[in-house]
This record gives sequence, C-alpha cells and structure tokens, in this order.
Amino acid sequence: MKDNRKYLYLVVTDYPFGNGEPFLETELFIIAQHFKRIYIIIPESHRVDRSIQRYKLPHNAELVEMKINTGKADKILALSQSFDSINRLESKFVNGSYNQKFGAFHLKTLIGFRSMANKFESELTALLKFHNHSANEVTLYSYWFYYVTAAFAAVKKSNTNYKAITRIHGWDCFFERSAGNYLPLRPWVAQTIDGIYAISEAGRQYTLNKLPGIDPRKIKKSYLGTDELPVPQIKVSPSNCLHIVSLAFIDPVKRLEKIVEALERIQNLKVHWTHIGNAPDGNKRLQELAELKLEGKSNITFSFEGEFTKAQVFSFFKSQHPDLLICTSSSEGLPVSMMEAMGHGIGVLSVNVGGVAEIVKDQFNGVLLPIDASANTISESLEKWAILTESERIQRGKNAYQIYNEYFSAPKNYLNFLEEALQG
Repeated sequence: MKDNRKYLYLVVTDYPFGNGEPFLETELFIIAQHFKRIYIIIPESHRVDRSIQRYKLPHNAELVEMKINTGKADKILALSQSFDSINRLESKFVNGSYNQKFGAFHLKTLIGFRSMANKFESELTALLKFHNHSANEVTLYSYWFYYVTAAFAAVKKSNTNYKAITRIHGWDCFFERSAGNYLPLRPWVAQTIDGIYAISEAGRQYTLNKLPGIDPRKIKKSYLGTDELPVPQIKVSPSNCLHIVSLAFIDPVKRLEKIVEALERIQNLKVHWTHIGNAPDGNKRLQELAELKLEGKSNITFSFEGEFTKAQVFSFFKSQHPDLLICTSSSEGLPVSMMEAMGHGIGVLSVNVGGVAEIVKDQFNGVLLPIDASANTISESLEKWAILTESERIQRGKNAYQIYNEYFSAPKNYLNFLEEALQG
C-alpha cells in the first residue's frame, strides 16, 4: 500500500472523552500506522465533558479542540447565501426525490446548518494554513455526515488536491430520524467530496435513492468491524433457560421497554436479562419499569450493569456467554455490538431495521423480526430459541462467529477502508 497521504484530519464529536464514537478506537489504531500525523478535531469541545478520557490516542495523534458557535453575523452570512446555486440545488432535491415542498422550515434549517459549516470552514482553513501541508498529502475525514462535511466540500472546492470523505451511519443517514424528515445539503456535498462511505448496504441504497443523479461510484459501503477474535468456546444455557443481554445507551430510539413487555409475557421459561449501558442521567427509569412489570415473576430475573468499557464487554461475553444479544431499536445503522457478540459466538435476536439484515440471518445465527414486532412476537421468539437442542444452539453460535469472521473483522475492514477511502 502506498501511503501517499501523510496527514489525516479526522473530525469527531467527542472522542476520546464521550460516548459518541465508542467504536472509533479500534479503527483509529489500525489506520494510524499509515499516517505521519493525525489531527483529531472536536468542533464543539465546549459541549463535551472532558473530565474522563475514555479512549486512547495513537502516539502520532494530536487533539484539536475548537469551539464552533455562531452569532448574528454568521446567520446573516448564511442568509445571504439563500439563493445561491447550492441552495437552488437543495430546493430541487427537496421538491423532487425528498417528496417535500421547500419552505420556511428548510430555509431556516439551511441557515443554521450553513452558518455552522461556514464557521468550521474558516477554522479548518486556518488550521490547514498553519500546518502548511501540501494539499495532495492531506485527507479530510468526517466520522459523521453533518455540517463539518459541508465545510470539507467548501475546502475541497477551493483546492481539489485535498481528499475529502465521510462515513455515514444512522442518524446522519436516515432522514426519518431528523426533525422534519430532512438532512441538509446532501446533494451539493455528495457532488463535491470524494466519497460517502455508508456503514451498511441498506444505508448505501437509501442514500443512492435520496440522491438520484449523483455519481453512484461516490456512494459506497464500508463495514465497521471489531477486534480480531479467536474461535470461541461456545456455551449455552440449560434447556428451558435463557440468558439474554442488551447492549445500548438508554434512549427512546432503542425501545428497551419492549424487552420488559416481552419478558412480562413469558410464563414457563427461565430468563435472566442483563442490560449494559446507561442513559445520560442513569438507568433509573428503565430499571423502575422492569421492577414494576416483572415484580413477582419468579422465572424472570434482571440486572442493570451500567456503562462498560469494550474490555469489560468482551470479558462479560467470554465469562458469562449469554445465549442471545437482543435489539429492539426503531432505527440503527449496523450495530457494532452485534459484531462483538457474534465474534464471541453469541447469536442475535433483532428487529429488521437499518443494516441489521446484513449481519443477522434468520434461523442461521439469530432471529430477525419485523421492525414493528409486538412484545408477544418477541416473547414467542425467545421461547422458540429456548427449546432448540443444545447442539442446535451451539451450531448457531458457530454460525454467528462465521458471519463475524467473514464480514466484520476490524483488521480486514479498516485496512480496506484505509486503502480505498483514505489513501486511494
């Protein structure tokens, strides 16, 4: 591999301090070996709790903390851009493939978005000028597709020798997860930067459908991955017993109450449910709901373990070896938690949302349910899994590891991403 690009400018939200990019660390340490210097930029560091550094930085990485904020003058500048070619293109797509009518809401959203993009472009341009690297040695990489990506497009427009790319996940991919079912400036940015890398085929297809006429070669799939894991020693619970685990931040989009409702309906099966992950204000509400609904059910037990590091998650999977990871989210990209579970030989029960069908193969390595699956459907699926024979459950664990090993191994996926997206 030719490492022609020596300098990587990686824009994150809160890495290495917060929970915004918990899966970036693995990727970062793989790609860091191929750059002379990496600048990790937090655009709104004033919004980040810096009291705890959760993740490590490579030896050649430097943290750049900005305080991007906009005032009246920035809004006036963005307002003056309202009728330029970029907004005219935006209006065409809103009225066309977005199936909306361009109006005051879109204009207001664009003014806010472009004012932030303009501000970040100014700060980024100053940073690039200060370092004075040759543009053909620089890659601009946004971990999410938002206003910083539009700033990349502006920088790229002024000097095409810069390489500018973005990943696209869930909230920054699927319009339905945003106010007004709208994500701004996709067409112009897609035209201008070098590539958009969706973390799932579902995300790639969705983006292609939203952006007809944009060169489809620019919109690609690039799976995330998890650490290289050895073939696991697969263990299963005794017949008519299940240990299930949910691994997620407690957030309305995760619909974790559905797990409680499903467990409430189970009568003759012994289930222990472990939840790993917190809400910003703790897991009290979900725990109280579980206590209210499941109190007195001697066949159901549960525990709330709070926030785990990746090492703690891996240790838990290895020592406890739950039977199933369960996901009830209304929206997902393609969860790394599923890759981690399958890498330990653990199957997944999930609703079919986002790119989940690309990792969960129904009755092969897990259970795939409709997105609107009822609590009854979920409980029945758990009961059916529990009556599988020991050899059937072990085989599905082996199948889970097979899918992980073939498609979601970090070294393979991130080196491919490095070669194609960051250095290519």
